[in-house]
Amino acid sequence: MRKMFECFQRKYNCCFDTLKNISYDKQKKEFLCFCESRRLDFDKFTLTFFKHPLPSSVDTLLFDEIDKILYLVEFKNQKCSQIDNEEIKKKVLDSINSLRVIAQSCNIRIKNYKFFVCIVYSDKDKWKRKICSNTIQFGLEYFKERGIVFDVRTNDIEWFKKKYLSLKTRLL
Repeated sequence: MRKMFECFQRKYNCCFDTLKNISYDKQKKEFLCFCESRRLDFDKFTLTFFKHPLPSSVDTLLFDEIDKILYLVEFKNQKCSQIDNEEIKKKVLDSINSLRVIAQSCNIRIKNYKFFVCIVYSDKDKWKRKICSNTIQFGLEYFKERGIVFDVRTNDIEWFKKKYLSLKTRLL
């Protein structure tokens, strides 16, 4: 796994930023996450290194070198009921396809890695968050059922903060 992360750091260092900045919603002028850890801004990466028409992309990738997992994280400053299923599915699929291209350029076998998709939304009502967090949302169960991704989590920002903090020492 380190090889994939090292490839990104070496070739695409200009695309790293803090999670705080990566989670920024330009329309609402709000941050979803206030973490200062530097991570890959996958949106910036896509804008910088792909040609038009640009593929859709998740907001960031988190690299777990121990379990060989690539976390594809998308921040949505919306209630889960307002998120566009088709947009999310396209972001996930385009991001995976982009990663396949990148892996080839780095001589890395992408099949050695598991994709873990995290869609992080901003519901404030606890009872609504519980309903959304108990099932895979946005039609993403298709990707898990077909073996395209290892797992999917659709949950609120509070869940992400706890999950991220529990994994932080493992993530690059």
